[in-house]
Formats: sequence, structure tokens, C-alpha cells
Amino acid sequence: MKVRIGLIGCGVVGTGIVHLLAQNGERIAQRDGVELEIAKILVGNKDKPRKGVDPALVTDRLEDLLEDESISMVLEAMGGVDPGLSYAQACLRAGKHYITANKELMAKHWEELNAAAREGNATLSFEASVAGAVPVIRMLTGSLRPNNITSVMGIINGTTNYILSQMDQFGTGYKAALAKAQELGYAEADPTADVEGFDAAYKLCILCGLAFGARVKVDDVLREGISKLSAMDIEMAHELGYVIKLLGIGKQHNGGVEARVHPVMIPKTNPLASVGGPFNGVLIGADAAGDLMLYGRGAGDLPTASAMVSDAINVAQGKAAELVEFTPAPVVNDFSCGYYIRTLAADTPGVLHGVSGIFAKHGVSIESCVQKGQGESAVPLIFVTHKSREADIVRAVAEIDQLDYISIGSVIRVEK
Repeated sequence: MKVRIGLIGCGVVGTGIVHLLAQNGERIAQRDGVELEIAKILVGNKDKPRKGVDPALVTDRLEDLLEDESISMVLEAMGGVDPGLSYAQACLRAGKHYITANKELMAKHWEELNAAAREGNATLSFEASVAGAVPVIRMLTGSLRPNNITSVMGIINGTTNYILSQMDQFGTGYKAALAKAQELGYAEADPTADVEGFDAAYKLCILCGLAFGARVKVDDVLREGISKLSAMDIEMAHELGYVIKLLGIGKQHNGGVEARVHPVMIPKTNPLASVGGPFNGVLIGADAAGDLMLYGRGAGDLPTASAMVSDAINVAQGKAAELVEFTPAPVVNDFSCGYYIRTLAADTPGVLHGVSGIFAKHGVSIESCVQKGQGESAVPLIFVTHKSREADIVRAVAEIDQLDYISIGSVIRVEK
């Protein structure tokens, strides 16, 4: 069966799709009975040279894809919501199955895409939008369907994981680790989307929608990035038996859903602690299947292309997942966990007593306290709490930070 496809975007991922089909297209046809042929490639600048891409296929007109009735599906590897949303809606309404790696588009405009797909009687597939070649979406929409999914927790941004791995393994400072990530192509020139947690938040919205049927909006996600982490935080995590990772965490919670992205201290025995470099890892909690972990390359040209071509094969074989139907479920970020709180305090009698009193006032129990150094005017004073409510910690930290003999350096959640 020959399937003619349109491709939107021919950057890193789009070129990866072209190269993957050139490399493995014959094998796919023999094994799966699907011959995928690229009919048109929509780009912003069609005069730009692209290695391994036939210039005759390149166009800068969306109409060339929409009006070609032989094109039954479109693969979008462009990213962004403008013009990404209008392109997706136009293709779906025209009855063309749509396959995308665009996590921001899915996170922000899922309902509009579903509506356009229903209008055009087309399918919407997005395996590549979360964790690249790691088949977490396929797992949630396929083999885990009989389960009640209780949690999804994972490293879903390879850029931040690479930076934290460099800081952890080699003692590299944050700025130097970021520069190295940019040099290797893991981080953009403007790394804000990655290091401040936006990218992971988009992906978490998608995972929560699939795992819990809940429509989590981007603004509902509690989000913090890694740019304020210090070398001392990394060092103290080691001393306490933890590793710091930027995690996306989704959990069922009292009829609602927790949805948060932030740095987390996890025990070195946690499977996610060993996920290093630009790799991704996702833990899924399921009632029947038990706990599962998926691991692999979360980004890059060929890993992302692999996920998109996999979707194309499934669509051609009539195996595309159904559109997600959302159920009302509020985002409830009134959660509890342990907390690591680093302060800079005056090295004088009574400081610990005063701070401990504020914690006790707000119902926060201290598990341990470590002072680094002595005899100086101010020294690092680190607290680790027992499991506490987020709201209580926020109030306690705000009150402590008003004291004239102590200042808050960092607050990191601890998931045991």
C-alpha cells in the first residue's frame, strides 16, 4: 500500500524524517506493507539548500498540500503555535490525518485540534510530542488502557537533564553546563523554554490528559526551572543521599490531578536517578500492571523522526488511537512531600531556635539540620523536613525570609 504524505517543516526533525525514510523505507514496506512516499514538503524558505532533500518536493504554499488529493496524511515537524495551529486545523478539516511532534500546540490547543479532526473525519497522532522515541504515549493509549493510572513522573526534558548531569558528575557550574549544552546542540541560544520548565510543562499536560483523562492547561501547572540551583545544592543532595532532577509529576489527588514541574531531590536508589545526559525516563504507576519505567532518547532528529514515522505506519494500517475524551478534573496542587531548604544565617546563638519555632508554628516537622562552616558572620544552614504540605512550607519560608538574621537561598522538594 503506497501512502503519499505531506511534510511540514524541514529543519532538524523534518530532515530526519526524510533521511529515515530513505534509509529504512524499503524495510518498512516489506515488513509492514506500507510504502511511505513524501509528496510535498512545506517550508518557510524554499530556496535554502537541504542536504538529501529533493528540491522538487519543496514548497512554501500550504495549498500545495491541501489541494493534492493524493496526500492522505501530513507530518508536522515545525513547532510553535503560529502558524502551527492554523496549519493543523486546515489539514485536519481537509480530511488529512495529522501527525505532530509539536508539544506546545498539543498542550495549548488540544480541544481545537480534536474539533478539527472530527470535522474532517481525520485522526490526530502525537507520539513524538513527549519523550521522542520513548513510546510513553503508545503505552498510555495502548497496553495500559485496562489500568487505572495513578501517577506519571519523569525526566521529560533532555536539555535540563544534561545540564544537571554535568553539575552532578563533574561539579560544573550552571552557566558552564548550559554553555556546553548549547555548544552540543542540546540547548537553544535562548534556553528559557527548557531551563525554566516550559517545555516539560507542555509535555506534562499531554501526559496528564492521556493518563487521567484530565484537561490540564499550561497555566495550571506548578512550574519552576533549574536556573536558581547552586553547586552547594548539588553537593548537599549528594551528602544526603539524593540526586537533583527536573521532573514532571502528575498524580491523581482527591478527585483532581496534581500537575507540577520543578527540581526534585530523589533518592539515589530511584530508577530515575541513573538517567543521565540528554536521556529521558518516565515512571508510570498503574494498578494492574504495576510500576513501569520507560527510558531512551527524548529528542534529536532520528529519535523524533522514528516516533513520527511509527505514527504514520499505524495510521496507514488503521491503528491510530482514538481522540482523547476529557473528563472534568480540577488541578489540585495542595500536595505534600519532603523539603530541602537552604538558608544563609548569622552564626549566633538563638538562630536555630527562632527558625525552628516558625516551622513548628506552621506545622512543619524538621527531619535534619546541617550547618556548613562556623566562625563566619553568616553560614549556610540547611533544613530537611518530614513530609509537609506545600502551603505550610510556603507560609513558613515567607515568614523566615522576613527575619533580619537569615535569608532563604533555595527550596527544593524531596520525593522519596
